[in-house]
Amino acid sequence: MYLKIIKPILVVSFETIMSLILSLPRFRLTLAIKNAFLSSMGAKIGSGVIIYPGVWITPARNLILEDDVVLSRGVLISSEGGVTVGKRTQIGYGSKIFSSNHSVPPIGEPLPISGDSHLNEDHDKIIIGKDVWVGANCVILPGVKIGEGAIIGAGAVVVKDIGKNIIAGGVPCKPIGIRK
Repeated sequence: MYLKIIKPILVVSFETIMSLILSLPRFRLTLAIKNAFLSSMGAKIGSGVIIYPGVWITPARNLILEDDVVLSRGVLISSEGGVTVGKRTQIGYGSKIFSSNHSVPPIGEPLPISGDSHLNEDHDKIIIGKDVWVGANCVILPGVKIGEGAIIGAGAVVVKDIGKNIIAGGVPCKPIGIRK
């Protein structure tokens, strides 16, 4: 009985604290606070990481941000399955990185609802190499590997691996060129 009352209060309280911390501006001191908060939840944060206000990261324990990564305003990272972002990589405004997904139940069974304890989620690690530029409003789905030096065009939905130094875009994301 008490768990049904206390758990939602704890979850909402934690989300409120996270929202407040991640909404701080990107001054040196507030970036240190954000990085320390994420590290306390199990994330590994390199030096020089810049997290703009309005980023949302959950649960953070399987997140690795290497040195000099930039997460622009509105980035959402679901790190349940593991997310690694390489050095000097920029993630554009409003991009979403999902390392887990709900399983689709058989016909006749209810669709999963966020917060259900019995969710059967599929998890698959995402690896984004160093010196990658992910444009604004991209979606990166579970299991994707983006190679070093790749550029992902704005609005792309990345469902398959993208190789080293490839310029890619579209829905679904496909190679459209090679960096020179």
